[in-house]
Amino acid sequence: MFGNLAKTEACIAKINEIIEMNDLNLKQKIAHFDTYQKELTLTDAQRAAASKLREEEAAKKNVVVEDTNWSKEDIALLTKAIVRFPPGSARRWADIAEFCGNRKQKEVIKKAQELASRR
Repeated sequence: MFGNLAKTEACIAKINEIIEMNDLNLKQKIAHFDTYQKELTLTDAQRAAASKLREEEAAKKNVVVEDTNWSKEDIALLTKAIVRFPPGSARRWADIAEFCGNRKQKEVIKKAQELASRR
């Protein structure tokens, strides 16, 4: 009986933990819950293998080539330029590149995509 109570309490704690993940949107929270729900039915060996796979995937995501050409001030300037020149503006990326100190268009587009993917 106490085993089930402990499992129920652990499940409730995990659900609360997922709900409190403020950096995730609702869709991401649901994905976390679905993953957790699937893990409940796994054997210990399967759970360990799944955990190891997730850790490896997370490690791959964290391997980011450090871009020393973009300071915090440069990123703030890029963000300001993206707001100043909204989508649909003529020569948007050329204007943003110029606003950011005559950077190349490809460079600012790449950095903007990188910043958007971190959200």
